[in-house]
Amino acid sequence: MDVALEQRIRDRMAAEKERTAPPEEAVTVPPIPTGRYTDPAFFALERERIFARSWLFAGHESEWPENGAYRQFTRSGAPIVIVRGNDGELRAFYNSCRHRGAPVTREECGTAKRLTCQYHSWSYGTDGVLKAVPDSRSFAGLDKDGLGLVPVRCQTWEGWVFVSEDDTPDAPSLTDFLGPICDQMADIDGPSMRLVGTQVHHLACNWKLMVDAFLEVYHIRTVHPDNASLLYDDQSVTVSMLPNGHSRLTVDKVDALRDMPMVSPEYDNPSVPTLWRQTSTSFGLFPNLIVPMDTGAFTFLCMWPVDENHTELELRWYA
Repeated sequence: MDVALEQRIRDRMAAEKERTAPPEEAVTVPPIPTGRYTDPAFFALERERIFARSWLFAGHESEWPENGAYRQFTRSGAPIVIVRGNDGELRAFYNSCRHRGAPVTREECGTAKRLTCQYHSWSYGTDGVLKAVPDSRSFAGLDKDGLGLVPVRCQTWEGWVFVSEDDTPDAPSLTDFLGPICDQMADIDGPSMRLVGTQVHHLACNWKLMVDAFLEVYHIRTVHPDNASLLYDDQSVTVSMLPNGHSRLTVDKVDALRDMPMVSPEYDNPSVPTLWRQTSTSFGLFPNLIVPMDTGAFTFLCMWPVDENHTELELRWYA
C-alpha cells in the first residue's frame, strides 16, 4: 500500500477517536425515501440503469482452468455464458442461439469444444463464431459471419473476472471503472488466489440494505457484542468515498489486539500490508461487492437482487 495513503488513513482514524462532535465539514443528510427499498418500479429501474451498466464480479480466472471451460452467469438478470477460448482468452456472450433464442448451454458449467443449441443444433466456437447450421441449404441468404453469439464485455483485473452489458461507445473499461481500487487492492496478490469455498444465503430484504450494513460499524455494539465489538474500536472508523461509487472503510483494532495474528503462520498471506493486519479494512465495489481485507483467505460478498424484497448473499472465499 502507498505509504502516504496509509498515513492519511491512520491520521483520519486518530482524528475520529478524538472528536466529540460532528466534523466541521459534515452536512445534514436528508431522509432517504422508503420507496427506494420497496418500490417494484424503482427496482426495475435499478436493474436497467445500474446492473445492466456496471461491471459485475463473476469470479476468478482460475475457475475457467482450461480452453473450452465455460460457466453460466445469470446474476445480472440476463442469461450470460463465460467461456475460455482456444486462444486462452475469456469471453462472455448472451446464452442465446441466434436462430430461435434457445440456450447454447444448459449446464451451469463444463468444458466443450463448441457451444451447441439443443433446439436445432446450431453450434458456435468458443470465440462465439457460428460454426455449423444443420441443413443450411434451406436458409436462403444465410450469413454465418453475421450470426455469431452476441458478445458481452468481459475483462480481467489481477485475476478477477468482471462482465458488463454496457456496450455504449463511452462505457469505461474495467480498470477505468475501478480507478484507485486497482492500486489499493493490489496487495491481495490476485493472480495467486484460488476459490476455496462458497455459500449462498437467501435474505428477505432489499439488496441495498445488505450493502448499507457493510458501509458502517455503527451497529456492531448491538449486533455483534460478543465478537466484532470486542475486536474493533468503532470510534475510529473512517470511510472514504472513491470515484464511480466505490468506497473504503477502515476501523482500528483495540490496542490489546492490534498486533495479534489472525491466522496461523502457514496460512498467512505475506503480501498483506501492515495496515490491513492492524485494522479491519474493506472495499466496496459499486454496485454490490464488498471485499474485507484479511491476512489469509479473502471473502468476496456479493449482494444479488432477486426482487425489491429479496436478495441472495453470495460469499466466495479465495486463498
